[in-house]
Amino acid sequence: MQTCEDLEIRLLSGSPALASRGGVSILPASSHAARLVAFLGVHRGERVSRDRLVDLLGLSRAADPRAALRKAVWQVNNSTDGRFLRGTRTDLGLADGVRVDYQEARERCLGLLRRGFTEVATADLPARFRAQLESEVLGEFEEDWVVACRQEWQRLRLEVLHGLAEAELIRGNARAAVISAEQVVRCDPLREGAWHTLLSALLASRHRAAARQRFNELVDLLRDDLGVAPMFSWEELLEDPPRAPVTGLWV
Repeated sequence: MQTCEDLEIRLLSGSPALASRGGVSILPASSHAARLVAFLGVHRGERVSRDRLVDLLGLSRAADPRAALRKAVWQVNNSTDGRFLRGTRTDLGLADGVRVDYQEARERCLGLLRRGFTEVATADLPARFRAQLESEVLGEFEEDWVVACRQEWQRLRLEVLHGLAEAELIRGNARAAVISAEQVVRCDPLREGAWHTLLSALLASRHRAAARQRFNELVDLLRDDLGVAPMFSWEELLEDPPRAPVTGLWV
């Protein structure tokens, strides 16, 4: 028999999805059911009052707000086998043991940032986690609580990608360092620490012309956007050996 440990809510995508052994059910982002699953997934472990959910899901404008909430719950249960949610007359929450991809990825990020990017800590990181680092939380939602969650995830994932790039560079894996650092500067173009790592990795992989071109790109970017020069010169970059990976990252 299927247990709750077999059930997962996926939030690192455009629309929430409910995954089980029977397959994956994607909830339309415009539906109240999708927002219900998303909010409970972001707040895994909490029991949320039905009155609060009515307000957060925008159901207060319905003729019968409580009935509209019951319909959303029914839609979630109808999409699966009814094992994702647990509730009473006054509150709702996820069933114990239901996994949430965003929460698991977030916890792994926090663990890496606490322990540091040592070879032991970063060895054999699951391919799924690396893919999650490239993903956005609930990309099709714009509610305030989603935006706050998305901003925290953006900060965490960029810090981890930068730390992985630094660790890969110091271990001589310049190609992997380039890939991780590129993801960071693509999302946060003004993050000079990530630019330094990217340029160092390009130089370490003997792509000096590409490194010089990207350095010139950084110079133009900082001048046009902030009216400043980079914190390091091209000459300093050529002389600067790869640094040991650290937990306090240079933003």
